[in-house]
Amino acid sequence: MAYNRSDGSLHSVSSKLAPLYITVRTSPEDGILVYAKPQPFSAVAIFFINNGPRSAAATLSFAEIHFDNTGTTVLQDVWNSSITRYLPLNATFVSTDLIEPRDSRFYIIK
Repeated sequence: MAYNRSDGSLHSVSSKLAPLYITVRTSPEDGILVYAKPQPFSAVAIFFINNGPRSAAATLSFAEIHFDNTGTTVLQDVWNSSITRYLPLNATFVSTDLIEPRDSRFYIIK
């Protein structure tokens, strides 16, 4: 494994071009940390963590995670094994509900 300090990504040593996960954002204003990981079949796993002292919602641009929303897109809650919602064609972002302090949300977009 190799850690890239410039973008916070972790790469396989055998293929530094393929990130194992990407640190998308840490925002001191709202305390939301966002991690994303490419999945098979063009899906992306997204993990939101509220590391702040207050409840907060998060919004993530698809451009930040290099996700191409040109077809039917499903947001699936990993922990509940349920479809949270279908996203409109050509949607450009995904948002969460309020996340309590020290809580998280874990989704797969596909």
